[in-house]
Amino acid sequence: MIISIGKRLVQARLLDTHLDGHVQKAISLCEAICYNLCRVYGSLDPKALDMSELLSQIYTHAKHFKDAMRVHEDILRLVVDGDDDDDRTLDTMEAPRARKHLDLLKHAYLRLKGWDKEASIYQVLVNQLINMPVYKNDPSFKGVQGTSKWSLKDKDTGLGEFVPDIKWEFVDPKHEGELEITHLAVKDHRLGMRRISSNLSMNAHLFGKRDGNEDRPVLKSPHMDILIKAPEVKIEPRRVAEVTLM
Repeated sequence: MIISIGKRLVQARLLDTHLDGHVQKAISLCEAICYNLCRVYGSLDPKALDMSELLSQIYTHAKHFKDAMRVHEDILRLVVDGDDDDDRTLDTMEAPRARKHLDLLKHAYLRLKGWDKEASIYQVLVNQLINMPVYKNDPSFKGVQGTSKWSLKDKDTGLGEFVPDIKWEFVDPKHEGELEITHLAVKDHRLGMRRISSNLSMNAHLFGKRDGNEDRPVLKSPHMDILIKAPEVKIEPRRVAEVTLM
């Protein structure tokens, strides 16, 4: 639940064009959440990967293509190295997701129109990845070629670009172990306590109205004539996030 709220708050900040420096604020928050998730769960945990992919999308949106490239390079390097010396974290990734990050690395290369480091570094990394026994004969890697076959003339299909969700939810049901909340009580100084559905279906075009706090956008639900203040996420060194609903 907390991670889902953090993800939505990152997206809300990115979309809140009325907020000065909204893109950098979204990047900073997403970086902090990614850092905490990687420390707590490991960089290859699905929750950490989801947030890393969002961070790459925001980098791409801001045209920080080098940063986006580094996100996927670091993830693929962890996959190739195999062991992060922490028995509590995952050292592997399912083939379809590994292929996705390989494709995301290629799209960062196309947008940057080259490599961030020496080309040989990426050539070795990708060759090691596609020749790993767990991936080599997997259908997800069928037709995959090494970087020597990549061309800047290849088509950018838009993979890895930020696309706002049409349906906004606080809980992602794909994540097992997160509490499924059907109703949420929200306290507002004008309304007192109100119980609302956690499936708010909030739309991006409703962002922007403020309530005396320039750092926290107010979101309006299309289903109810009330205002819902976006939660404040506080990042601590050894905790994922602490959420306060005001």
